[in-house]
Amino acid sequence: MAVEVMLPIHGDGHDFLPVIFTQQEKDATLDLKALIWARELTLAYGLPSIQQRIKTITRFMNFYGLFAAGERFGIEEQTQAIYAYLDWRINGTKSLPSHDKLHLLDWPPVQKATVRNEFRHIVEYFTFLEEEYNGGRMLNERSLSIPSKTIKSLTLSKSTDFFSHLAKSRRYWKDHRPGSSHVPRWVRPDSQKPQFRPFAPLEEVREIVFAERNPVFRAIWLAAAFGSHRISELLHVWQIDILPGSYRSEFFGPGLKDETTLLLMAHPSDSTYLDQSNSTQKITRQTYLDEKYNMTPRNLLPERHPMRSGWKSKLLHGYQLTGNTFWLDRSAERCFRECVEEIQQFHLSNRTSRRHPYFFVNMLSKDNTFGEPLRMARIQKAWVAACHRVGIAPHVRGRNIHGLRHLAKWIAETIMNLGPSDIQIIRGDRSVKSQNDYARCAQSVHDHLAENLLTDGNRS
Repeated sequence: MAVEVMLPIHGDGHDFLPVIFTQQEKDATLDLKALIWARELTLAYGLPSIQQRIKTITRFMNFYGLFAAGERFGIEEQTQAIYAYLDWRINGTKSLPSHDKLHLLDWPPVQKATVRNEFRHIVEYFTFLEEEYNGGRMLNERSLSIPSKTIKSLTLSKSTDFFSHLAKSRRYWKDHRPGSSHVPRWVRPDSQKPQFRPFAPLEEVREIVFAERNPVFRAIWLAAAFGSHRISELLHVWQIDILPGSYRSEFFGPGLKDETTLLLMAHPSDSTYLDQSNSTQKITRQTYLDEKYNMTPRNLLPERHPMRSGWKSKLLHGYQLTGNTFWLDRSAERCFRECVEEIQQFHLSNRTSRRHPYFFVNMLSKDNTFGEPLRMARIQKAWVAACHRVGIAPHVRGRNIHGLRHLAKWIAETIMNLGPSDIQIIRGDRSVKSQNDYARCAQSVHDHLAENLLTDGNRS
């Protein structure tokens, strides 16, 4: 058994460092190689990133111990065991019967993005072992030493073939050593039905929004909870992307008549919408940012860049690649509009557009971030503060900023009785087939919302 523990240290720029202890019967041993690796990581990473890597290795060690069940695997089997680890991480082990050894891991299913990160951590660790020790043992009695050139040959496709790697791993265990009692019985993980994702209740979110005094954060909470946008998407919004509702007909067809504030979601690098007068231009936002501001779109920045903000696959429309906002609460939209007016006045007074085009910025900071685009880390801190302000424990049972978008889906589905296709339109899911489908469905969504918008929303 392996356990990750935080220990106090000196001289590495950190007060604590995560280490791994392995237990054999009654003896606990400090994993010195993992400790040296963690110390090396301090040269490039902060403590949270180091801890993520050590947790991954600890988790993998525990999996491998149960999965190998004392059998000494060859390199090919060890390699396939890594895919098996990824497979079980995606599917979880909670649904396994109690007599299955892997049930002891008690893993819930995780997202593919999490698995990709953990795969990268495993590659990094084995590369370290190969370079420093010419391989090594993960556990005293279970040799696991994969040459770095072998593990680097492993791939996880970003396409829909992602699971094909895992399917090959299942077939490998089925075809090799069939019937051997030394190889654990390979059972394909049970396909998980979509599970309920916890999120902050509606009344709690109203309370959080009402207590928030910073107009930028207040607008973000509103746009996520009642506009169904991801926080990462909102960080890409430009000042020109906030428009009167009448502009919807210009972007999405003359039939879309909705006077609620248009929070336009434009592709952060590929959209050609630069202002209200450039409908015939084909310059992308990426080119514009480079030429005018010497900036790179935030979705194209390196993964660990502090200003990076991701952009997931979102259904956009027209040659300018823009998306609509469907407000689910009348008073929330009005409150958002009030925030917008205050933020716009800030931009005008401080002439921020000379430095960048972004809308959600630091309005109250007292350092060099004043007037600069918000970072995700700052929003996370603001959410924690917002929860504490009203006596709510953050990051407990879905009380996180990502849960706001899940709340929006619940409102549309449970309170407003919208069907799956309407909700897909609202969320921007890519299951909508064509522009014609969008135009027809979007109009029906607008009509339905006009009749059923929540009216007992957040006080402003």
